[in-house]
Amino acid sequence: MTFCIYIHMGKKTLKNLLVYQKAELISDLAWEIVKILPHRENHPTGNQFIRCIDSISANISEGYGRFTYKDKTHYFIMARGSLNEAENWRKNLEKRYHLPEDTNHKLCILLKEESYLINRYIKYLRSQQN
Repeated sequence: MTFCIYIHMGKKTLKNLLVYQKAELISDLAWEIVKILPHRENHPTGNQFIRCIDSISANISEGYGRFTYKDKTHYFIMARGSLNEAENWRKNLEKRYHLPEDTNHKLCILLKEESYLINRYIKYLRSQQN
């Protein structure tokens, strides 16, 4: 099975990078989730949730702009850590605030897909190092 890295193979840009596009979708959904939190919880819980979610695409973006494969890999590993933190916050939000089932399910799927993409991209970068 081949691994598709870019949506449009002709242009190799950050915006065409599949793993980045998925991170942006996750970020958009996270903002929708924060909007439905009770106002008193919107700041502490919602802030932490949004910070780690936005960190996924921020680290992908920073890694993409680095010169060496080692530097690129480092930032994609950081993105993976942020994704794991996001999964933790998703579980907490599910338990504490009873997220709508369809929204929670969609977020679960997106996080799993993103985890797969990040891991595959790290594997790709490591193969390029050698």
